[in-house]
Amino acid sequence: MVSCEVVAIFISEMARGKQFASLSDHEREPEFSRESRKPRLFGRATGFVFGVFVIVLAAAIIVPIAPEYQKMQEIEKELSDALSEEERLLRKRRQFELESQALSENLNYLEHRARDIG
Repeated sequence: MVSCEVVAIFISEMARGKQFASLSDHEREPEFSRESRKPRLFGRATGFVFGVFVIVLAAAIIVPIAPEYQKMQEIEKELSDALSEEERLLRKRRQFELESQALSENLNYLEHRARDIG
């Protein structure tokens, strides 16, 4: 039959097993813990692939827009030039209207104008 020593070793091992089983998870070594680590949304590989995907997506959106943005800048510059030209022409028109009105209402205006120029 089984010797007393073997039975004693078996009983002591069983007692140690119960002792370890009775330890709570925070008392155990981390590699033997029953709890997993903090739950994470992504693993490292998935996070890396997702990051690369976001960068590629951003580049796919930005690269086609760049020439259009430059074209828009040129069009805006042309618009501002046209608006300043329009403002200059409106001032000139207003000046001519004032001179025309002065000629029709004040006959001495021509004489005063001729003296100023001459």
